[in-house]
Amino acid sequence: MGVALGPKTLRILWQPTVGVEQEIVSKAEQGKPTGSITRGSGTLEVALYPADDRLRKRLEWANAYTYWPDLRKTHQLKDGHNRHRLFKSSVTFYFDEDRHFGVGVDYLRGENPSTGMPRQEYTQIAVKVRY
Repeated sequence: MGVALGPKTLRILWQPTVGVEQEIVSKAEQGKPTGSITRGSGTLEVALYPADDRLRKRLEWANAYTYWPDLRKTHQLKDGHNRHRLFKSSVTFYFDEDRHFGVGVDYLRGENPSTGMPRQEYTQIAVKVRY
């Protein structure tokens, strides 16, 4: 966990995370409900580094799956939607060894209740800059 393992031709890094989230809506738009939600949270992140012996993590295929089951909701917020899922996959090639500049393809499907992101699905091609 947290360390790239495996043969030099294909390194794998994985990181599971579990937790509990508490969301309290104390103010909302007119006509929208207030209340609280308690959610479980489980995430599994897996990154693959092909040809790591030559590329030194400059080629990365990163995947993450997160699942949030609603454990408890106040009556006002009950909407019958109690399970939330988010899958992200990204393939990136970095031009420099410090992995600051690259190009990649990202795919996302699902929702993130923690940030208010609604259900969606998209693929994007991007120039990536990391600090």
